[in-house]
Amino acid sequence: MDQDGAPVRCQVTVLARYQQDSSIKSLLIDFQASLKPFETKAYTLTCGQSDQGDKSAPLIQQEGEVWKIDTGNLQARILKNRFRWFESLVVNGKSLNPAAALSGAVVTDPAGQRFGSAFRPPETAEIERNGPLHAVLHLCGRHPAGTEDPRIGQRSRRQALLFSTLD
Repeated sequence: MDQDGAPVRCQVTVLARYQQDSSIKSLLIDFQASLKPFETKAYTLTCGQSDQGDKSAPLIQQEGEVWKIDTGNLQARILKNRFRWFESLVVNGKSLNPAAALSGAVVTDPAGQRFGSAFRPPETAEIERNGPLHAVLHLCGRHPAGTEDPRIGQRSRRQALLFSTLD
């Protein structure tokens, strides 16, 4: 609840439970707070049932070989069979497709050898968190220099956060 006792839209994830009775040991609570510089606000966490549960769709939707992320102001498409940053990106209704994002990650080793991720699928891919306010897509893979070995490993977490407009 906020300082005035009004419910605050939030997303709650149980991080750990006690073994004895499965009661909650720790929580991750995502919520939005609009603050001006040097302003402070107090929020209160209450226990019990709430009818304020968020019924909004999760931020990441899976459609075939594509993950679609929609935060309202941002829409992105990520192909499951390519390790690129994203396939398409729209911010505030404007399409952005910089070449760097479409080409994927490129790492150069001390000898000058370049390792790229654009044309290889991730070895593992999972949605770690997918709520209406915060979502995390975790990708792991090993990428070659050209088409052959050696390879370099990469872990990537794409985070999506729902942002409201600020006053």
